Amino acid sequence: MTQPESDAKTVARAARELILTEKYIGGAAMIVWRIIGWIVFLAGLSVLVRDVVAWFDTKIWAPIALGQLWYELDRSSLNLVQAVIQRYLSPFLWDRIILNILLCWASAVLIVIGASILLLTRARRRQLRI
Repeated sequence: MTQPESDAKTVARAARELILTEKYIGGAAMIVWRIIGWIVFLAGLSVLVRDVVAWFDTKIWAPIALGQLWYELDRSSLNLVQAVIQRYLSPFLWDRIILNILLCWASAVLIVIGASILLLTRARRRQLRI
């Protein structure tokens, strides 16, 4: 075996080992965001299960809105967030954007937010540079 063939095999073997043992990008912050994503996604699924159970019980499909869910969980924080956004950021932001989000189904909003976080923080491998 000649020297260039030996070097090529050595480089190929090293690249293969590097690919197999390569750590994922992100570290601890990525793990924290993935945990948050799973919590939000599972919260959306649990709200969906709540809506389905209520539907079977009442025979009326009436999913809970995100604003109503937030109000039932902690109304003072909802009022505080509204006051801060309208007073210090922009009344337009609350009236036109956030209010419309709060009127959407809680399950849909939570599932979309959770899935988006999971998609943005998915594990990616580093690119092999030779």
